[in-house]
Amino acid sequence: MKRSATAWFAAACLALAFGSISLAAQQSSFGVAGAASTDVAAAPAAQPSGCPVSMRAQHLADGGMVKTRTGRFAGVGQRLHLALAETRSGAIEAATVTIHGYSNKARITQALSNHDGSDAVRTMTIQLSAEHSGAAAGAAAGDLWVPGMTAIQTIDLNSVTYANGSVRVFTAQQACRVEPDPLMLIAGR
Repeated sequence: MKRSATAWFAAACLALAFGSISLAAQQSSFGVAGAASTDVAAAPAAQPSGCPVSMRAQHLADGGMVKTRTGRFAGVGQRLHLALAETRSGAIEAATVTIHGYSNKARITQALSNHDGSDAVRTMTIQLSAEHSGAAAGAAAGDLWVPGMTAIQTIDLNSVTYANGSVRVFTAQQACRVEPDPLMLIAGR
């Protein structure tokens, strides 16, 4: 069976096109394939706003199983790892945060809407401990369970409690707000 020169040319063009797409995908913003692109134990990122505390929020692996004391399902929720760092005021032991996100209700949101669509808000206090694994001095972190939310948009830092018992409250002008990292692990750390 003879193939025409046009068919060979078309096949070569397709091979080049798909090969370059594959190469571009491997070298996308996530880094070269096979290379580690995210450091999950990194120190909190510096805040570009006037917030004096560096904050980082990461999704924790959930896998659909929630450990409970009673052996019953705890319901819909999100697990987060929150890391804070402030070197000038001492060790942070606790933080009060307000979490904005989505409940498990059905919704329709316009694709180009300026409204973030958040319909659930939770204010919680989290106990923190000294962060290890190469984090900055004064860094503290803790894990929290946010019940009733299927996704988290932003986390506002309302106040922190230091080891010496003093409390620092943050104003809206300081804009102590962070969005969780978009990477969600599927296995525990």
